[in-house]
Amino acid sequence: MMKNTLAIVLGCALALSAWADGKEERARELISLMQMETQFEQMQAQIQNMFSNLAPMTDLSDGERAIRENFQSRMWAITQEEMGWRQLEAHMIELYTAYFSEQELIDMIEFHRTPTGQRMIETMPMITEESMLFSQEAMVRLMPRMQALGEELQAELAEYRRQSAEVQE
Repeated sequence: MMKNTLAIVLGCALALSAWADGKEERARELISLMQMETQFEQMQAQIQNMFSNLAPMTDLSDGERAIRENFQSRMWAITQEEMGWRQLEAHMIELYTAYFSEQELIDMIEFHRTPTGQRMIETMPMITEESMLFSQEAMVRLMPRMQALGEELQAELAEYRRQSAEVQE
């Protein structure tokens, strides 16, 4: 009886492990098919370029420029250690296996193999970039309004405090 129970438990554990491995492989296949690594690398290159352009090096001496370039290289290496593709891929696999069944992963794989799915993969970087530009432009418009609202808040609080102080006197 004990042997049978142990065999059943081990069998279930092996089946569950194989199921999880299959699901993980499906998630890995989908991530590959969606070209997430390429898109991630393109995004990182854009971010690195953006940071490089934040503080121009035109007013630096050759020695200062070398120090800054060395700093940027070290900073980028640390960023890659903490937030590189290896870390993101592992996290994405966890997310896809947590939120989607194996059949849903299979369905997404099948979709991404179609011409429409391939077109979606092809155009998503452009859609994402344009969405980010829209958001940045909206933030530029939003910030002055938020600052004005903050100033109104400060003025109202100051007036309230002034009136409260007068009442207490």
